[in-house]
Amino acid sequence: MDISQFKQNHKTAYLAESYERVAKEEAELLALMATDVSMKDLGAAELASFAEQKATLWKQMETIVNAGIAEEEYPNEIILEIRAGAGGDEAALFAEQLAHIYKNFALKKGWTFQVVDESQSSLGGYKEASFEISGKDVYKTLRFETGVHRIQRVPATEKSGRVHTSTAVVAILPIRKKFSFEINP
Repeated sequence: MDISQFKQNHKTAYLAESYERVAKEEAELLALMATDVSMKDLGAAELASFAEQKATLWKQMETIVNAGIAEEEYPNEIILEIRAGAGGDEAALFAEQLAHIYKNFALKKGWTFQVVDESQSSLGGYKEASFEISGKDVYKTLRFETGVHRIQRVPATEKSGRVHTSTAVVAILPIRKKFSFEINP
């Protein structure tokens, strides 16, 4: 068992020190029991107590580390921002279609989807829009959607049948419940 990983984590450093203290006391008791035969009966109960304390401390440290990873890396609430990019009104229509796609996906997954802010173009698309989505594994599922999305199509607004390229920017912003920062003196 490697305790150095717990000693380096500021959340588990105190528990790691307690674990080492109990392990040291256990080693001292074993050394005493090896030299003094009369201590074997008295020390057996104490050894069981040390083993139980070590197991409890180890489990607590693992729980803290694993819970911290799950909460910090994958929050269950995000802000989804969609902005029209290059392509004018056609890009705004594309941004609106993206928002509709994300809304339907969120509702299909059983997540809540709320409009935070929206700014529409003259044709009814989104210049920019923000949505709050919350539910199980939202950030874990959508974290790679951030970036520029591009579409090439003959839009309904085109009279001569030319293919247009439009872009929209999608940003996935996690909402973190816990803020932890450390100021090193």
